[in-house]
Amino acid sequence: MFDVPGLSGFLLTVAVFVGPWALTEIRKLRYQSRIAPETPQATTLATRRRRWLAIALVFAHSVFILWKFWVHPPLNIFTALRVPITTPSSALRTMLLRRSDPPTETLPVPLEELLVRLSSFDVRQLYIRLGHEAIQSCEHCATPDEYALVSLPGVLLEYVREVLVAGALTSRGLHKRHLRPWAVGLLVLAAIFERYVLTAAHITIPSTGMGVTMVHDNMWNMRQILFFFICPVLYFLPPRHRPPTAMTSIEGTKRALDSIIRNMQMLEMNRAATLRTDEFREQLNDYWHKEQEEGEWVRNDEEVQQEADKVEMGIGPDGKLRQTAQVVAQNLIENIRRN
Repeated sequence: MFDVPGLSGFLLTVAVFVGPWALTEIRKLRYQSRIAPETPQATTLATRRRRWLAIALVFAHSVFILWKFWVHPPLNIFTALRVPITTPSSALRTMLLRRSDPPTETLPVPLEELLVRLSSFDVRQLYIRLGHEAIQSCEHCATPDEYALVSLPGVLLEYVREVLVAGALTSRGLHKRHLRPWAVGLLVLAAIFERYVLTAAHITIPSTGMGVTMVHDNMWNMRQILFFFICPVLYFLPPRHRPPTAMTSIEGTKRALDSIIRNMQMLEMNRAATLRTDEFREQLNDYWHKEQEEGEWVRNDEEVQQEADKVEMGIGPDGKLRQTAQVVAQNLIENIRRN
C-alpha cells in the first residue's frame, strides 16, 4: 500500500492558508454584486465568473477523488499481502518483517498492537466491516460498538464535505437551486445505506480463508465513485431560470428607459454639433435627400402598393397605413398645441 504524507501535508497547508483568502474574495464579490448596478454586461460577466469557478471546483474535486482512489486507498493487510483472512498473527508479522524497507527486526508499535488485536477472530470480522484504520487507531476499544463509533466521524466528515461541494454547485447564481434537495438527499441516503451495510452485512469466511468480501473496502470504493460522479452531474444538468418578479421587471424597465433617455440626449447634442459645421450639414442634407428619394421610389411602386394593400398596410393616398399615420400625427400636434 502507498502513503503520501507529503502530499497530504501540502493539501492541508493550502487549505489553511488559501482558504481564508478565498473566503474573503468571495465575500468581496458578493458585496460588489449587491451594490453595483445590474447591467446586462455585469450580469453576463458575473455568470461567466461563477461558471469558471464551478468548473475549477469540479476539476479540483475530481482530481482529489482520483488521488484518494488510486494513490491513497484504505489500508488492508490481508489484501496487500494476498493472504487468507485466517492467517495467524505470527505469520503476518513474519511477512511484514520480510517486506520492510529497510530490513528491521521490529515493527512499529501501532502495527504490533494491531497484530495482537487480530489474534481474536471477532476482531478480524470487525476488520472486514470497519477497515484497517478503525481497528488500529482505537487502543481502548473492546466492543464492536466502540469500534463502530470510532469509524463513524471520518465517514461523516467526507459526506459533509460532499454536501458543501454540492451546495456550491447548486447555488442561486448558477440557477440550480432546485437540484440542491436532490443532491443532499442522495448523499444522506447513501450515508444511511453505507452504515446499514457495514452494520448488517452477513460475513462468510470460507474454510480456506480466501475470497472474503471486504465490506469496508468495497463500500469505500462505492463511496468514492459516488463522490466522483455527483459533481460533474450537478454541473452538466441544465439550470432553471425563475420567471422575473414584478419588482425585477420594473427595475429592468427603469434601467432601459434611463439608457434610452441618455442616448436621446446624446443624439440631440450630436445633431446640434453636426448642424454647426458646414461640411457635416451638407453631408446630412445629402443623406436625408437620398433617403427621401428612395422612399418616394418605394411608395410610388405599384407592386409594393398592391402587396401593402393585401396585408392591410396600404401606403397609397387612400391606404390604411397612411390614414392611421395622419390621425396619429394630428392628435400629436393637437396635444402639443394644448400644452
